[in-house]
Amino acid sequence: MNDPLKGLFTQYWLYLGLRAACRLNLFDAVRDQKGNKSDLHVAIGTDPIATRYLVKALLCHGFLESNGDVLKLTPLSERLTTDHPETMKNACLLWGGEHMDVWQNLDKTIKSGNPVFPEMFGNGFFDYLDENETTSGEYHKAMYEYARDDYQSIHSSIDLNGIRSCADIGGANGALVEELIGHYPTVRFTIFDKQDHRNPDSTYVNFVQGDFFAGIPELGDVYLLSRVLHDWNDESAQQILKSCFHSLPKGGELYVIENDVSKLGDGGHLLSLNMMAVCESLERSSKQYISLLSKTGFTVETLKNHNHLLVIKSVKP
Repeated sequence: MNDPLKGLFTQYWLYLGLRAACRLNLFDAVRDQKGNKSDLHVAIGTDPIATRYLVKALLCHGFLESNGDVLKLTPLSERLTTDHPETMKNACLLWGGEHMDVWQNLDKTIKSGNPVFPEMFGNGFFDYLDENETTSGEYHKAMYEYARDDYQSIHSSIDLNGIRSCADIGGANGALVEELIGHYPTVRFTIFDKQDHRNPDSTYVNFVQGDFFAGIPELGDVYLLSRVLHDWNDESAQQILKSCFHSLPKGGELYVIENDVSKLGDGGHLLSLNMMAVCESLERSSKQYISLLSKTGFTVETLKNHNHLLVIKSVKP
């Protein structure tokens, strides 16, 4: 008899097997026909017996196909190659690192209500990224892969007609601006962030370095704040919103874009646990975001849904 619990306990084996394949560039090697079943280990520099078992597992779970001794990618594994236009390779690599270490100590966060990440890595999550350039670069590449898909067609929920300038606050890799700029070619876009992690396709967009907790210079008529507030507790989130409020001109607009927890499968509960354990934050409801905006002086005008995202437009009176 199949026992669902027994299967649940070892689900991470498949994910970490995929992650190992990505770290070894196995899927790239198969795509480039650098090895078949019998000699793929030579191409990727691995043990032949261990490689054979990994390949068999990937075949069993639909990540590889074979025709005799010849290996081929499937639609799933094509997206785990390095330069696929819809690659998710960096996202696959991300979750098996520090985040998985944190989840193995989740009970500490549940007991205390405090993030366990600082205890384990010596600093808060974003300070840790600032101090570790390689890890930060990998994190932002992974976030770009999620954002690239999630922001498709989001221009229909953000009205920049008649706007001269727009700043993406904490805009990181520029994925949101990339989607908007083709629909609003006359708008002057700026990305404001502590570090320049712009994707190569968005390096032509103006970049201003700064810390939104220390204040934001006057950067435009409209600000975008996308997937920033959910990284911070209420006190810090209000400080970010205050910085936006003071920087915007009278009548200036702020678009807050965040997850719609009502559309996140389990209601975002596991994601909230992740946020609590990593950076002392959580996913919020639309009412909670509206409350934060109101407390910092903004007048909320509209709330729209874009797939699983909330798009809240507010104005500085």
